[in-house]
Amino acid sequence: MKKIIIILSIVMVLLSACKKNAEEWTSIAETKTISLPALSNGKLIRINCQEGDNVSQGTILAVMDTMNYYIQKEELKGVLSELNTQKAVYDIQIEQSEKDLAYTGSKTKRTASLVKNQSAPEQTLDDVNSVYDRAKSQVNLLIKQRELLNSKEKQVISKIKLLDKMISDCVIKAPVDGYVNQIFAEEHEALAMSRPVIELTDATETTAMFYVSQTQLAGFKPGDKMKVMIDGTGKTFDAVITKINSKSEFTPKQILTPDNRTSLVYGLKIRIEKAFPEIKDGMPVRVSRG
Repeated sequence: MKKIIIILSIVMVLLSACKKNAEEWTSIAETKTISLPALSNGKLIRINCQEGDNVSQGTILAVMDTMNYYIQKEELKGVLSELNTQKAVYDIQIEQSEKDLAYTGSKTKRTASLVKNQSAPEQTLDDVNSVYDRAKSQVNLLIKQRELLNSKEKQVISKIKLLDKMISDCVIKAPVDGYVNQIFAEEHEALAMSRPVIELTDATETTAMFYVSQTQLAGFKPGDKMKVMIDGTGKTFDAVITKINSKSEFTPKQILTPDNRTSLVYGLKIRIEKAFPEIKDGMPVRVSRG
């Protein structure tokens, strides 16, 4: 009897292990990596992070030299100041010319009245009209020159805005929450535009696909809690099912399912709640129910 009890105990342990294995799937982790390049030519003057650091969105990761852009901006600000002074001078000239035009127009009307009453010769009216036309042309000329200054001012302001963007691009920030996967450059190194500087792993986009048979499919739904494990670490990561494929497919070669007799399976996509440096892109993981 004692031997029978021992045998039954061993059988129960084996059955329990088989059940546990039946509720565990292998998968491949997929992470979304973002390459952060240098957006301009220049020297990398500071790196504020190390590989493996967890960073928040907006964190300044690296800074490039902005001195050349700053000097160009100061030069354009000087040009802008000069244009504003010229505009003020033109405003004074236009105001005075408009007064002269108004006076000449009044004088023309008086002269025309005198000529009509034969109190002044026609030549006098012709001379006054000529003066009026010149005054009117002067006003129009000054207004056009003032408009030309406005156009130049817009051009300078656009160049300043472009330099502001280039200065802003020299500050490399984390576009999302994540961790620093790789750093490709060194401080004080001269970089060419578009050269990768830092590779960031998106903490919100670590996913994995596991596959179940048709008989198992009914036991899952989007939102179900899952666990993800990595061999050799002893750590477990929380995950959630985000998608269940509506069509079956043949078992991918790199994926093993507990039921080897099933050739057609359904893919379930899970999102790992937090991306950790331990989880690398393409790393095999084990998935179980949460």
